[in-house]
Amino acid sequence: TYIEKQIREIAAFVLLASRQQLIRASKKSLRLFSHWRLDFLFDDDSKVWLLEAEIVPSTGTIGGVDEVLKTVVLRDVLALNGLGGPPLSQEEDLYPWLRGRTCWRDTTSKGQPPNQVCASPDPRFSLFGESAQQAATDRARIELEKANHPLALDSWAIQLIGAYEARRARRGGYQPLYPLPRSFQYFDGSPGSMRNEAILKHWRERGALSADLVLDAWSHFLGESANISNQKSEQQWLIDPTLSETAARCRSCLEHDAHSFCATVDNDLRVMGRCQATVASCAHATPGLTDGVRLDTIDLCALDQPESMALLLDKSNAAALDELAPNIANFCQEILLLQDTQLSAITLSRLCGAQAPARYAERNSYILEIDGCSSDIHTKLNDAMLANQPLHIRHALCDNVTSWSKTITKYSSSQAPVVAMAFDSGTDGAEPIYAAPMNLGQFLSGTLSKGELPYGSNTSFYLLLTDRQRVDKHSAGTLADPNAQATAEPGPVSDMLMSASRALDSLSTGLSTAWSSIRLGDTYRYPTHVDCYENILLQLHGAKNVSLFSPDAVRYLQPDLNHKHWPRANQADLLRAQRFAVSLTLYPGDAVYIPLLWPHNVQTADWSISANRYFRLDDDTLWRHYTDERKSLAWLLYERLSGDLVC
Repeated sequence: TYIEKQIREIAAFVLLASRQQLIRASKKSLRLFSHWRLDFLFDDDSKVWLLEAEIVPSTGTIGGVDEVLKTVVLRDVLALNGLGGPPLSQEEDLYPWLRGRTCWRDTTSKGQPPNQVCASPDPRFSLFGESAQQAATDRARIELEKANHPLALDSWAIQLIGAYEARRARRGGYQPLYPLPRSFQYFDGSPGSMRNEAILKHWRERGALSADLVLDAWSHFLGESANISNQKSEQQWLIDPTLSETAARCRSCLEHDAHSFCATVDNDLRVMGRCQATVASCAHATPGLTDGVRLDTIDLCALDQPESMALLLDKSNAAALDELAPNIANFCQEILLLQDTQLSAITLSRLCGAQAPARYAERNSYILEIDGCSSDIHTKLNDAMLANQPLHIRHALCDNVTSWSKTITKYSSSQAPVVAMAFDSGTDGAEPIYAAPMNLGQFLSGTLSKGELPYGSNTSFYLLLTDRQRVDKHSAGTLADPNAQATAEPGPVSDMLMSASRALDSLSTGLSTAWSSIRLGDTYRYPTHVDCYENILLQLHGAKNVSLFSPDAVRYLQPDLNHKHWPRANQADLLRAQRFAVSLTLYPGDAVYIPLLWPHNVQTADWSISANRYFRLDDDTLWRHYTDERKSLAWLLYERLSGDLVC
């Protein structure tokens, strides 16, 4: 009835208002259960208004009709959850209405017949248990297979439908809040407040689950199956072997006046479609798991072109379905590599932005760890590179660690000129780095003893020594290689770099060495950044904390592609990025492989010396191809939206 439909719609939106909280609670407990009561008011026009919602309604009774109603409601709630059956014989005298034989009648009522409340019969015991649910599941499978419905291929969906149908059998008339009625009319004939598309949009925005969408498809299958044989004027739903054939059928359909092509996709992203009258509903008339999308122009028919296919996927609910996520991620990977796509940033973000992060975070939320004294480091390193997976190598030098304390003491009075890096390490973002000229002894003694240096008290310093000029002449004298002259000449600076380089020689890979570096500093934190090379970091002295972020954190870090890839995000997004971070501590002789394009930051609480070596392929074209293959879906999307390349 129109009153019932209004009540169902209001109840659904009450649920939607707290849907996210319910989903979070269900993840903490598999036994989440809730029984709510909604109070309504009817006006003179038979419109329904919500008065209040009680999430802990009273179940105590005061006798009479109150006892009948509450007892029946609780009995129905238990039956829906698989508990119940006919009452024991000794309870019949106490609660006769439980068997439906007796109704409560208001003897003071002046109306004829008097007001009364009667309970429906209790469900039979045969409707409970696994056998009843299996029987319902088998019946659903048979109906779907007879209709060649794609749901018949999804065993999880069929089990879900079986459980739903078993509940319906135990309590006749039971319907979940989803699917909602597609439309209704008030008593005066005016339309209800929500239309088809708006209902589904609101539901998805508040966390539609895969189960919701399966039951929606099943509900419409039940409604459509009785009438589909009478639709002689329309083509039946079809699954074409190729997208080009579907595109051809779509164009052929639009040649007829007042016709449009209704399309959807299955789990394998095969397009299903039907030519139908333009006035016929498309949004919820499909037999697939995604919503139908009306294609009414020739351009939209070009489903064999990635951009048209992307629009179809975006306009349907495909991005919200876990079943489609792997295939959509692969599709997004392909379309984001296209250089001339005309898809808008909004479409790309909506379709591709939610595909990877959760799944990548689960897969990459750990770091592989080995012991260098008992493992084949070279094999493990190459395996980690192939898997694009960080590798923590404890005792990478197998305890053959040279003490650097004597080296530090030896050069603490050296007058060799160096340029330290000075920056504010209190912010994990794109802050300026300054060149801080001094001599080596001043740097070593000043930081070692925490003495005063001629810079601000909140400034962090570290010394970078590298042989990068071997492959990049333009880096000499810049912040990328501020001590190129000192490392090229014999002396204490080049000696320290040479010693660190020898320690790194035992950590070779199948790639060529780009350059090696050594970093010295005391109590500093270097902001989150990205290296455009494969990187191995070796700790030589002191301890260093390394935090690595899954590549999918890029959507929250928002790295500045023109400023060392340092984050530009606000504090809230930086906190969200921490969900993708894993930290480890390196001690002397420990190493970590940091994969290409994995954001990371480092922090020291005391004096620290680290060496690292970057690796790449010698051929620039091959290296570009190698780099592109390592870009996750999140990186490709970020590049497209930023209009620039990360590496």
